[in-house]
Amino acid sequence: MTSKANKKKIEDLVEYLNDCNHSYYVLNDPKISDYEFDMKMKELEALEAETGYVLPYSPTQRIGSDLQTEFKDVTRTKVMGSIANCYVMDELSEWASAFNESLIVEPKYDGTSCSIIYRDGVFVEASTRGDGYKGSDVTENVKTIKNVPLRLKVNETGVTHDFHYDGIYVPHEIEIRGEVMMPKSSFKKLNEKRSEEGLKLFANARNAAAGSLKQLDSRVTAERDLIFKPYGVYADKDEEFTSKYLQYQHNMLDVAEIFGFDEATYWRCADANTVLMIVSEFEDRFLNEQDYCMDGCVIKLDSFKSQREIGYTQKVPKWAKAFKFEQERVSTQLLDIEMQIGMSGQISFVAILDPVEIDGSVVSKSTLNNVDYIRKMDLHIGDYVFVQKNGAVIPGVCGVDYERNEIEGVVRKEFEIPTVCPFCGSELVKKDEDGVHLYCTNNGCSERLIQKLNHFVKKGCMNIDGLSIKTIRKMFDAGIVTRWQDLYVLDYDTLVGAGIGKSVSKKILVQIEESVMNGNGYKTLASLGIPMIGDVTSKKLMEHFGDIEELLKADVSEIAGVDGVGDVAASEFVKYVSENRDEISDVIRLLPTKYEKKVFVPVEGANMVFAGKKMLATGKFDNFSRDEIKESIVAHGGIYAATIGFSLNYLVVGKDAGAAKLKKAKEYGVVLMTEAEYLEKIG
Repeated sequence: MTSKANKKKIEDLVEYLNDCNHSYYVLNDPKISDYEFDMKMKELEALEAETGYVLPYSPTQRIGSDLQTEFKDVTRTKVMGSIANCYVMDELSEWASAFNESLIVEPKYDGTSCSIIYRDGVFVEASTRGDGYKGSDVTENVKTIKNVPLRLKVNETGVTHDFHYDGIYVPHEIEIRGEVMMPKSSFKKLNEKRSEEGLKLFANARNAAAGSLKQLDSRVTAERDLIFKPYGVYADKDEEFTSKYLQYQHNMLDVAEIFGFDEATYWRCADANTVLMIVSEFEDRFLNEQDYCMDGCVIKLDSFKSQREIGYTQKVPKWAKAFKFEQERVSTQLLDIEMQIGMSGQISFVAILDPVEIDGSVVSKSTLNNVDYIRKMDLHIGDYVFVQKNGAVIPGVCGVDYERNEIEGVVRKEFEIPTVCPFCGSELVKKDEDGVHLYCTNNGCSERLIQKLNHFVKKGCMNIDGLSIKTIRKMFDAGIVTRWQDLYVLDYDTLVGAGIGKSVSKKILVQIEESVMNGNGYKTLASLGIPMIGDVTSKKLMEHFGDIEELLKADVSEIAGVDGVGDVAASEFVKYVSENRDEISDVIRLLPTKYEKKVFVPVEGANMVFAGKKMLATGKFDNFSRDEIKESIVAHGGIYAATIGFSLNYLVVGKDAGAAKLKKAKEYGVVLMTEAEYLEKIG
């Protein structure tokens, strides 16, 4: 018999989880963590099993859908299903011990599922998982992923000559299933770029990958540096191929590697004890060494014959289990909510937290996105809140700790939605294009002007390193610098008279002069803070037009036609120019406008002490700028590398080098070299 209380509980859970599903799969804006979602799902499943009361639209009756109307539908006969999760070793042990045969452990990639179809070895179609049977066609976007082969062939790999794969061939039709992901390094760069352009940041790398895959303009996807990791291979129409080469799960991964995908990663285990050992050591042995996100392991019976015999429950396979690592989550108090403003006028909200250590670092602040987010999370000043690192990168508030609120007797204070700018008192409005963020309507807002100056002088723009935000505020308050043009008429007496130290004043004046002498047209363009025109777009525009003056002659269609720019950025540029003609005239008069591409080549007659060696530099140097150290390395025969890896020979270490980078270099056996040692080597 179903009690009214249980019935109401089920209805409330269904409504809540469906809302979470929509936020996660359709809006790419998760409301709660995976762990919280799974716990709620387990609660709902238990109630449904106990009462027999199952709503037809319950989330237990379907696989979450990311289907969106902008892309055509792709239907499939073999469902792309999900796997049951567990978080406790005892549960995993009980499940694995039920099988008296070999199992396989694979990484549980934290991305978005994708199916790729090849016919006669040629890439013909790619689609998202969708609802399992129907997904969205993302063919053109997946084609841009660099580690996805457009044509399959039998490659020489570590497993090709295994006798199991003798005579292997590419079947007429084959499906490769896997996960599309964004590397952590690419995710960091993408959010930095979006921050510069005043766009909403992605919550984690998984959502960034999903958003990138669902772009109507595949050129945007191409810029996102996505990767693909296969986990399944199917050639159902070729029984001979399947029976000969796909008898086991590990065969699938080997075949994908042979056909040109990334090297397979898996551990074959003879029994449950070996599985538990691999899983318990997974984080230290593998997880933290990778540049992409994983949230656990997938454990499967290796034999497909056994998989078929054991079969499925109504929704998931009985022969597989996903062991998910619970993200470290801690409770701390929300002391206040502060407001910040960017140069575009957008108001952002920051949670001020009682400092707490999480995942090895102390967290005292966290971004709260916007007022809608604050309301949906039911955040009140004084609350105890849960904080976790989203995607192992960004610390985020993920919920209210109501139980601790009650224990501590918290008096909750509602955060009042602001109606005026906290810095200038002007009206705050929501813009039609997003309807979420609040904007200050005053272009002369003092804090907006200070933020614009701070953007102008930063690294990657005019690079006036001596001008910290503190110094900018001091000059602004003194009235000597209220716009960037004022920097180029400053003199020593004016700076000292405003309370700037004598040595600092001299340094600032030298750096202002160097910003012109060592500047570049693309840095000038990036420094203006034009919406949608960050450093990457600026560089593309200047590579195409060569000079800001030439760019100014172009119309919207010409600018939009530049690879990677597009209509929106082009329109924003033209609009900015038309509304700020005096400033643009000052740009032409005062700043570098030409694009000069730096090419580093070996110097004839130089000491070739680093001939053929791969090198990288990190930190600040007394005798070199960042470009100069690169130029010096190449001049002396070295190859300047992009990242730290096994192939790197030397890392030249300057002041304030990042500890994580040094640790990574040591793990890869890279030789560390000080600036003094480098100078001694080159003579």
